[in-house]
Amino acid sequence: MSRRDNRGRPALLTMALAATVLATALTAAAAEPEVGIVADLEGQKLQVDGDDYMVFGMNWGYVPIGENYLYSLWNQSDDFIKTVLDREMPLLQDMGVNSIRQYVGIPPRWVQ
Repeated sequence: MSRRDNRGRPALLTMALAATVLATALTAAAAEPEVGIVADLEGQKLQVDGDDYMVFGMNWGYVPIGENYLYSLWNQSDDFIKTVLDREMPLLQDMGVNSIRQYVGIPPRWVQ
């Protein structure tokens, strides 16, 4: 019987999802990281550049007061997007978040 996570999904699927989240959350400041899943008798773990990596992640999206789910930060001016990211990302770092989940529509230049 394969190992399962706390939602009943196969653990390998969970690790693959975590690797996907991680790949989109890492900044371009570091060289292309080597991301992989290591499996042994104790189970599976995510590694980045050969070091174990614990994902402390969350969903993140910006919706100003008075707007709804149709609002898109990425359709705003570059100056406004930069202002929002400069304000929001340090808050996430202060909480210990090292990975964020994004939905469709974020232009690649803002991931980097």
